[in-house]
Amino acid sequence: MNIKKYKSKISDRQKEILKALMDKSFRQNELQQLMGITSPGLLYHLNILEKYDLIIKETIQQIGNAKINEISINPFQLQRIRSFLDLKIKNCTLITGFGELATGYRLPNASLKLLKKHYYKINRIVCFTTKKADAIRKDKFKEEKLVEIHQYYHYDYEEYRNLNSSFFSEVDGIILEEIKEANLIIDITPLSKLYSFEMLKKANKYGLLCFYIGQDEEGNDKLIWMSKIKIEGEMIQ
Repeated sequence: MNIKKYKSKISDRQKEILKALMDKSFRQNELQQLMGITSPGLLYHLNILEKYDLIIKETIQQIGNAKINEISINPFQLQRIRSFLDLKIKNCTLITGFGELATGYRLPNASLKLLKKHYYKINRIVCFTTKKADAIRKDKFKEEKLVEIHQYYHYDYEEYRNLNSSFFSEVDGIILEEIKEANLIIDITPLSKLYSFEMLKKANKYGLLCFYIGQDEEGNDKLIWMSKIKIEGEMIQ
């Protein structure tokens, strides 16, 4: 969803509700008290926010026709909502990776260097890789000046090429965990083509910046933004 399209349709009261929900989830009656409005008034605003897929309303208890609802931010829209509300967040995490071939272990360095040229301050680096590639990089760490990786996720290389693998079933949970405390930028350069396509889909889904490292006419690394490129349909394997 393109939140900019609906920005003019979201009222100041609805923005207040979103800001409150950025801190924690509320039961509907608690949110009503916090906002100081009537129950029908709150329901009106919640219906609009739910229509635009910005919140999740979950019934946690029902007695007869009476429902107790819990209201929370839609986690898939978290980074978009931060941008929409002009909420500044200090942390920015790079999600990248590297494989086992040649100098692939240097990719996090290349990504970080290019992002710095574009004035992105990265506080944390998360890498998808294999145990073998990790061991290669750790060995090279003694000889070369390599950037610190704050979190590794290890999968066999074949898992990056198989839609039914653990990687593809777990990557959403990893992104959701990382996005809680930081804005994310995804590097879709490493590993398999299937990995690149899937991470581009995730960037579309969560409203994240993503890029690919190509080369300019002189053969130097060049950052190519891919965020506006959409993957249509489902990948079949």
